[in-house]
Amino acid sequence: MRVETGIRVLMDVKERCIGMCAIYFLANENSPFVYVMCVWADGCGGGGGL
Repeated sequence: MRVETGIRVLMDVKERCIGMCAIYFLANENSPFVYVMCVWADGCGGGGGL
C-alpha cells in the first residue's frame, strides 16, 4: 500500500514538473536548454517526456 502511494506521489510530481517546465519553455522562446535545465533542476528526469 505504501508503494502504491509512493508511485502516485511520483506521478503527481512528474506531471506538475512537466507542466511548469512547459510554461518556462514557452516563456523562453522555446529554448530547449531552458526546458532541459528546468526538468533537471526539478528532478523530473527522463527529459520530461519531451
